[in-house]
Amino acid sequence: MTTMKHAIKTVLLVSALIAVTACNKNKESADVAALAKQLSEMQAKLEAAEKANAGAEEIERMKKELEEQKERAEQRRERREGGELGNRPRSSETDATAQTAAPATAPAAPASAATATTAEPAKSTAAATATPTASTTTPPATSGAAASTATATPTAATPAASQSVATTPTTAVAASTSSTGGFQMSGTTLTKYTGTSASVTIPNNVTSIGEGAFVNNKNLTSVTIPDGVKSIGDNAFLGTGLTSVTIPNSVTSIGSSAFSSSSLTSVTIGSGVTGIGDGAFQSCRNLTSVTIGNSVASIGKSAFSWTGLTSVTIPNSVTGIGQQAFDDCAKLTSVTIGSGLTSIGYLAFDRCTSLTAFNVDTANAVYSSENGVLYNKNKTALIQYPAGKTGAFNIPNSVASIGNRAFYGCTRLPSVTIPNSVTSIGISAFGGSGLTSVTIPNSVTSIGMEAFSKCTSLASVTIPSSVKSIETSTFQGCTRLASVTIPNSVTSIGHSAFRDCTSLKSVTIGNSVTSIERYAFTDCALTSVTIPNSVTEIGQMAFFNRTPGVTTVTFEGNNVRLEPERLGGRTSAFVSCPFGGNLHEVYSGRGTYVGDSNSNWTKQ
Repeated sequence: MTTMKHAIKTVLLVSALIAVTACNKNKESADVAALAKQLSEMQAKLEAAEKANAGAEEIERMKKELEEQKERAEQRRERREGGELGNRPRSSETDATAQTAAPATAPAAPASAATATTAEPAKSTAAATATPTASTTTPPATSGAAASTATATPTAATPAASQSVATTPTTAVAASTSSTGGFQMSGTTLTKYTGTSASVTIPNNVTSIGEGAFVNNKNLTSVTIPDGVKSIGDNAFLGTGLTSVTIPNSVTSIGSSAFSSSSLTSVTIGSGVTGIGDGAFQSCRNLTSVTIGNSVASIGKSAFSWTGLTSVTIPNSVTGIGQQAFDDCAKLTSVTIGSGLTSIGYLAFDRCTSLTAFNVDTANAVYSSENGVLYNKNKTALIQYPAGKTGAFNIPNSVASIGNRAFYGCTRLPSVTIPNSVTSIGISAFGGSGLTSVTIPNSVTSIGMEAFSKCTSLASVTIPSSVKSIETSTFQGCTRLASVTIPNSVTSIGHSAFRDCTSLKSVTIGNSVTSIERYAFTDCALTSVTIPNSVTEIGQMAFFNRTPGVTTVTFEGNNVRLEPERLGGRTSAFVSCPFGGNLHEVYSGRGTYVGDSNSNWTKQ
């Protein structure tokens, strides 16, 4: 039934189109009579559909369409008799009908019927040859008048059949594509270079170097970029053999990973560039020199990370440096920061192990430097200590906070004096540093996670009574730390707080601690421990040690919950061998418990 409905609809629409076309091409009243005949035939088809039980709704719809077609044909006839039709473009009604059914022959310019009939083939040929198509969706022109309609420009009436239709350039032409000398172009964009030359000069008509245009071209060692180029796309020269490049002043943007992993040794960035994309020069291990243009406002994430830069000057125009922008530049020794910088992303200069000095323009409103150390403007926050500096360091009395990773990886720092002005120590602040001892003053109220983690030379630490908690992994991996006293102010010992402190043989836990979290003392050298009365919960494997392990535990309270190991419900908090121990079964409150080599515990 659905197929029959579509067929009937198509027949009616095509019939209506024939009627309208006949009306357009003929001026005589006999043609109007022919139109009436065609409409009569349409009426007969409708009646046949009714007899075929096409459905009440379908029949009503067909009737309505027939009436509409009659009305449109009548309007057309009246306009033609009034001499209007030949002097105006097709109405929106007719355009809609043509788009629904099939490309229609548009009305020709006023002329005799004989002239129009004779000239039509010539006009079709001229239009097809000389007139570009407006877009790929425009129906092909079948006559000169149709071509004019497609370009939305009415043509003047032709005085003779021998004259071809005047043509008008279209308003929208698809971008041309070409390939010459290995350069594949789309308009003025260089989309791909397929040549094998080591030295390439980009054509002067190029305004944009497209994404991946030269990607992984190992033959390419030198490129000349003309002044007309405005942008360099993402991955444009990624992985190439380029050894040096000068980016002209006409270029305004450098895309993400544009030169990443190439063989560059030096780069000059022109004064027109306003932004350097994320990872633009990342992993250019041989890149030792870069000149950043004085219009650059932003340096993207990881833009120069893992390069061989030895020094860098950030011009006054730069306001923001992205995360890890210069991360792991192991040869970088100095950084000069201009007056305009207002934001430095996380880890921007992390793991720059040779860095000895930050030098900040005194006109900068946000940052400052002193003796090569980076601070905020008022020197109340120590932001970063250069990882390559050597010797002991005294933090200025103006400093209230030590930033995240401020001294991270400072392996040449044997000691630091923290003044009473400091109230907070950030995440990983001294992680991986060369500290041998540290005294934290009573002014400090918070110590961030991993603050002293992996300080493998740290043998002693004094934790002040002002601290409320020992956070996750604060002292993890301090392999020389032999003893620690946790003050009475501390209420919790975090996950892995002293994990892998393989020399830690003695720990005194303050009487305010209520929870000892999982892995807190895992793989330390403890053989005995006293749990104060305040402790109510000990997490899984909190004192787990492979050898020799904790064999004596003294509980001063009666209400300790020993978190069971998830597989089998056994207590693993004090186990000295994997996944064993029955202390939770033996534990009955205050007292001393002793475990044997099989992790079987008895109360003494």
